[in-house]
Amino acid sequence: MSNGSLFGLLFGISRPRWKQRMQIALGIARGLTYLHEECSTQIIHCDVKPPNILLDESLTPKISDFGLAKLLLSEQSRAARTHIRGTAGYFAPEWFRKASITMKVDVYSFGVMLLEMICCMSCVEFGMGDQEEALIDWVYDRYSEMKLNMLVENDEEAKNDIGSVERSVMFAIWCIQEDPSLRPSMRRVTQCLRELLRLPFPFALFLLPPHPPTSGGAPPHPLLTHIAFEQHPRRKGRKPTYIAWLISSSIDLFRVLILEREEHGVIADQGHPNFV
Repeated sequence: MSNGSLFGLLFGISRPRWKQRMQIALGIARGLTYLHEECSTQIIHCDVKPPNILLDESLTPKISDFGLAKLLLSEQSRAARTHIRGTAGYFAPEWFRKASITMKVDVYSFGVMLLEMICCMSCVEFGMGDQEEALIDWVYDRYSEMKLNMLVENDEEAKNDIGSVERSVMFAIWCIQEDPSLRPSMRRVTQCLRELLRLPFPFALFLLPPHPPTSGGAPPHPLLTHIAFEQHPRRKGRKPTYIAWLISSSIDLFRVLILEREEHGVIADQGHPNFV
């Protein structure tokens, strides 16, 4: 491909523009939607990462390297399980468990890659040397401290659109939930990213009430739903935190806004084989 791989674009000498990165993310999401839902046989790629995303002359992404792709027939999808494969840093937790391997492993890998695209930092190299903290933990901490500018340092375009940065981080964290059932489908991710690029939502839209609901109590807003207390995806043993509630609740609100637009025929979402 004329523009090489996404890896070379993200981690080269010059940082690609913010809108370019999000347009590429949308293209990848559409391609994965096609593989998961629109092929005659469902294809699970199993190795979604920047080196496997090629870019043409217009920076349209093409998903490549299907050597680890898993073709699942409908009757196999619940029980299918293989040995751990793919690339460290992009593994979904179910690779390490006696759990079914479904399309949600690609969703997890996409979420990690989306964080890399937001920050232009490699999850594989981030923890090397004296930095033991994983990229997803570092991003989560910066988000919880509301230091979003640190995620896009030296990127004035992104800093001037910090609301989009915030929502992109939330989408990525939604994708890397430890429980696969809480991750969105790639079709839903595609819809979220399309709306991110289309709608000028103000940053204040996601400033929800200052306290999470009490245990067993009703959510503070009727639009907020069941994942309000999902734990941080990596930090086992820690109690659910306010920021985890804020992230998941904000995502739920955004999901409702998207559903409302779908009902009025605003969104026409189709995956496309041009991206694979």
